[in-house]
Formats: sequence, C-alpha cells, structure tokens
Amino acid sequence: KQWYQRRVRGTNQEIREISGKRKSESSTSTGPKKKPLPNIFQGAQFYISSKVKESAVLERYIIAYGGEIVKDKTLAGKVVVEGETAGKGKRVSKEWISEKISGVK
Repeated sequence: KQWYQRRVRGTNQEIREISGKRKSESSTSTGPKKKPLPNIFQGAQFYISSKVKESAVLERYIIAYGGEIVKDKTLAGKVVVEGETAGKGKRVSKEWISEKISGVK
C-alpha cells in the first residue's frame, strides 16, 4: 500500500526509482516515429465494384496512400470492376494498384 501511495503521489523521479525503469525504458514508449505513407494516389478517385473480391482491403490501401473512394462510378477517374462496364473512368485492376504500391520506395 505504501508503495502504491508513493507511486501515485510521488514525483517522476520517485516513480522511476520505485519502478527501476527510466522513462525511455517504459513499456508505454511508442518508439521512433515512422515515415508517413507516400500519397501516390492523391487526387485520384476510385470506384470499386462490390463484385471485386477483397474490395474492403483495396479501399483501405487506396485511402492509406492518399486516394479517395466514391460510390458512383460516373464520378470516378479510376474504376476497379469485374464483369461490368467501367463507365467514363479508366479501368484498372487490383494488380495495377498492387504494382503501384509495391513500386514505392
């Protein structure tokens, strides 16, 4: 109980002494900052047909790399479809998206 009270009410120095860890050794440390993902799809609007397998995964990748998902294929510049017309947008494949992402260094 005394240890708990000291830890809660104590200074940062006391907490480090009690726990035996320095602040940098704490398990709550987030580590070094990671580089943000490049915006290779920035400004691009994609429509993904519901018939496309793994469409949710594709949407996540497109958004993560700066693209936008639209629900109307007539508004999209790039269209991923299977077994239907692409509308006015450029028809692209799941493989094309993967190649673009893989090509980023």
